[in-house]
Amino acid sequence: MEKAGKIHVFNGGLKMTLVEKYRPSKWEEVVGNEEIIKVLKRLIKNDSLQHMIFYGPPGCGKTTMAYILASEYHGKKISLKTNEREYEELNASDARGIDIVRDHVKRFANTPSLMSGKKRILFLDEADKLTPDAQGALRAIMEKAQDNCVMILSMNHLRKITETALLSRCMCFRFNPQPASKLAEYLGRVATQEGIIIEGDILQDIVNHPEYQGDFRRVLNDTLQKLVGLNRKITKNDLPWIYRDSYKSLIDNMKTNNKYNSLFWDYYRKNSVNLEVFVRELFNSIENKSFELCKVFAEAEMNLKLGGDEICQLGYLLTAIQSGI
Repeated sequence: MEKAGKIHVFNGGLKMTLVEKYRPSKWEEVVGNEEIIKVLKRLIKNDSLQHMIFYGPPGCGKTTMAYILASEYHGKKISLKTNEREYEELNASDARGIDIVRDHVKRFANTPSLMSGKKRILFLDEADKLTPDAQGALRAIMEKAQDNCVMILSMNHLRKITETALLSRCMCFRFNPQPASKLAEYLGRVATQEGIIIEGDILQDIVNHPEYQGDFRRVLNDTLQKLVGLNRKITKNDLPWIYRDSYKSLIDNMKTNNKYNSLFWDYYRKNSVNLEVFVRELFNSIENKSFELCKVFAEAEMNLKLGGDEICQLGYLLTAIQSGI
C-alpha cells in the first residue's frame, strides 16, 4: 500500500496522471473482466497465444489488459513508456493508412524474435480507425507472421472492421462496462491512497453518474483528478458537475415545472452536457412512451449520428415531449 498523496513521476520528471499511476500491472490488481483474465492466463500457460482483438467501450480495461498480457508473456514489465525490440505499440489514429501497415507493421512482424520460444507482440490501439485498405494489408501480414508475432488490436467498435477475413484470424474478447459496484471499489481504493475521503451516498452518486457508465478512466480523470490535494472528506459542494448541473436535476426540473422547452434555452446558454447522454437519460425518465414519441427519439438519435445540429435536435425532442406526442 502506498502512502497517501505520494507523487509518481515518469523518467523525464513529469508527474503521472492518476490513470497511469494506478493502472493495474498484475492480473490480481484488475477490477472486473474475470472471465477474460482466465482465458488469457490459460493461453500463456499453454503457449498458445495468437492474434486477438479487444473491443468494447472506452475505459473498460482493454489497454491495461494488453500491457499485463505482454508483461506476463515476456516476463518483464510492459507499460505506456515501453519501447523495446520484442514489444511495440502503435496508435491507429495516428498511423491508420496502408503505407504504415506495409512498411512499419510488416517489418516489425517479420523481424525474428530474440527471445527463445517467444513471439514478438505488437499492440495496435484504436485499430477501428484503420482504413479498409490498411485492414486488408494487415490481414495478409497476420497470416504470414503468426509464428513470429502476436498482434493485439484494441478498439471501441468491432463493426468498423470491414475486412471480415481479418476477424477470422483473431480471437475476439468483448470488454463490457463494469457495474457501479466495481467502479466504486476501484474509485474508493484510489481515493484512499490519495488521502481523499469519499463516503457512502456521494461515492454511489459518482459511480452512477450517467456519463461514466463503467468507464474507469473517465471517473478518475473527470472526478478524482479534480479533487487531488483536498486531503479531507468530500462534500456535495465539491462536486458541482455531479449535483448542481447533473442530468437528473435538469430533467427533474423540467418534469416538475412541465416546461420541457425551456430547457432548450438553458442548454443553449450553458452547453454543458453531453447531448447523447442527456437524450438517453431523458428517454429513460419518461414512464409512458407512445409509439410516436419513440419514433421522434429514434429520428433525433439518427440525425445526431449523421452530424445534425445538436440545438435543433434538442429543440425537436423537447417540443415533441411538451406537445404530448
